[in-house]
Amino acid sequence: MTDLGNYRPITLIASDCKVFTRLLNSRVIQVASDIIGPHQSGFLRGRYIGDHGMALKVIVDNARREARWNNPEELVEYAGTMLDNAKAYDRVHPQYLSKVPMKFGFPKQFVQCVCNLFFNSSICVNVNGYLTAPIEQRRGIRQGDSISPMLFNLAIEPFLLSVTKSTTISGYSLQQVRSISKRTNSWVAALPLKVLAYADDVLTFVKYRAELLDLEERLKTYNMASNSKINYDKSVAFPLYGGKMTSQTGSLIQEHATNNLNIKWYDSTSTGFIKYLGYPIWFCSQERDVYIAKLLGNITTAIERFAARQVSLYSRENIANTMILSKLWHAIRIVPLPKDVVKKITSVIYQYVISGMYPPLKGNSFFLPRIQGGLGLIDIRAQQQHVLQFRYLKALLTENSNNIPGLIYRLLVDYLKTLWPNWCSHRTWMCSFGNIDVLMSTLMFSFEKV
Repeated sequence: MTDLGNYRPITLIASDCKVFTRLLNSRVIQVASDIIGPHQSGFLRGRYIGDHGMALKVIVDNARREARWNNPEELVEYAGTMLDNAKAYDRVHPQYLSKVPMKFGFPKQFVQCVCNLFFNSSICVNVNGYLTAPIEQRRGIRQGDSISPMLFNLAIEPFLLSVTKSTTISGYSLQQVRSISKRTNSWVAALPLKVLAYADDVLTFVKYRAELLDLEERLKTYNMASNSKINYDKSVAFPLYGGKMTSQTGSLIQEHATNNLNIKWYDSTSTGFIKYLGYPIWFCSQERDVYIAKLLGNITTAIERFAARQVSLYSRENIANTMILSKLWHAIRIVPLPKDVVKKITSVIYQYVISGMYPPLKGNSFFLPRIQGGLGLIDIRAQQQHVLQFRYLKALLTENSNNIPGLIYRLLVDYLKTLWPNWCSHRTWMCSFGNIDVLMSTLMFSFEKV
């Protein structure tokens, strides 16, 4: 609260400008998916924030399984780095923004129009009801403007392309999870994944210290061109398999990240967990317990706040579905929870909803729809398996990559092949294992997997 840099003003612009930028954005978004690579999932049709959360979950699990099978002396220790862009939207330079869309083939008239809207305008600051003199806006794109996300995606795309096309940065390829003596010669490693981005949230994968140095140089070039700035103090690095870096190459990566770049380092010895796009990533049961304790605390606090309100039974059910359980939906799309945690959450929700009710409602009526005499409360397990994760299950079971981005579809299919090299389609899978629950368990979706 005391740091002025943490404050963001509320920007008000004319309604006709809002309508016009919305029209421009509707044109841009039609071609944006063809211009911007699959490594960017922010604000594009058919792409979703959870896709990259799922990708990281799969990569971390594959690296962890590889570490279990491999001889410690032969283990290659990869690292991931989450880069924090300082005031990403506010720092975009007008000259840089005017050149990048032109390189992607946007017409000159469009680029000039955008630059006039954002950089040939002035603003007045309202302080306690008094307006300052007009101030010329010389950099930055307005957060909240409908076209701003697309403009920023275009602005950061050259940096992302420089990483994906780099011959120095090797990225991470899924490894066949078997002992060396049992590995099949037919296995072909998937194309390496070097970078993932959701708007300005950038995640990269490196294998050696030299790759981290190369990434640093590419960031410097991008920063000089675009006026961007990486906040290394808020950035995070971690070993993909979660354990301590014991090899020479891994130790050099950790040393450079922590000592030279001042990046926070997380592994299985850390006391907390990592958050990537709102999804928790942990490397040991202690870190998982920290997250679960925080989650239960947030739900309990919300229940205590709403319990003071005198509302009807159906109103409490509606509050539980919309205001309390909504704290779960984003995380459990990717993150599995233990059964006992689900029971605890269900129990406290049940006690809140039926408080003061006598006789209490039977448990089997708790989740039934109202039309069938129930309360209509959302079942956490059913919501995760049949709603939140249906996006990925449908793509795998129908062999239709149109439901999710091709990059994520190939990653999930290759992940299954790392476990079962003979897996080739949903038909052979269903014949061998029988039902969707096995597929979900394999992909770490079920509550039993922690």
